Amino acid sequence: MTLYRDDPDRCCALNKVEPLHAALPHKEAWVSGLRRDQSKSRSETPIVLATDRPLKVHPSPTGTPDVYRYSSFTTSPSTRSSSRATCPRAALRTRAVMPGEDERSGRWAGSEKTECGLHTFLKAK
Repeated sequence: MTLYRDDPDRCCALNKVEPLHAALPHKEAWVSGLRRDQSKSRSETPIVLATDRPLKVHPSPTGTPDVYRYSSFTTSPSTRSSSRATCPRAALRTRAVMPGEDERSGRWAGSEKTECGLHTFLKAK
């Protein structure tokens, strides 16, 4: 059995979601780069999501891929990570995005999965 191939939900839980769950209770806020144009599930991303803890902030939910590309050149190396850098196993389920495709279309290639779970577990107050 190959976890990333046979059970991508569990793979993401073990490698991304559970480590984040462990870190968040000690934080006041979590800043995320989600954008509304990235997917249907992100189309109503608020600027601030009040949860029990931490406060989740999306500074540019109405931004575009151009905003991300610009920020990737102007921010510190520690904020330039991608899912491939932070979770190498995620790279095993991706493929190159073809010209004209949505920027997230190569993720979890060959499956219906669209989110790893990092941005779907917090519930608004």
